[in-house]
Amino acid sequence: MLLTTAGEILTSGPAASAGLDPAEILATTVGLRGHGYDLASISGGEPTVYAGLMPLCAGLAAQGYDLSIISNGLLPDRVRRVATEIRPRLLSISFDGMEDRHDHIRRRKGS
Repeated sequence: MLLTTAGEILTSGPAASAGLDPAEILATTVGLRGHGYDLASISGGEPTVYAGLMPLCAGLAAQGYDLSIISNGLLPDRVRRVATEIRPRLLSISFDGMEDRHDHIRRRKGS
């Protein structure tokens, strides 16, 4: 998750996995909000496959965060749900191309 303040960007932990409980994340982000952090960016892997995405985003919004979500578009129906229900400040779709091009961009075969 990426949390920012004016002129500062921090990265905390790996991308959310299926095993992370939204309540655990929100217990941390509530304290950070009081230090001026105001943007939560969710990315890594594909956020829309994370079962806790909707409650996590609802909790972050309730804490006063603006949201940014970066998806690879793997699940278009879920991306649409994110766009209409969560309404993040920014919803980006990352296109890296077909397998050969993707591997070239990522500099790793099979990435």
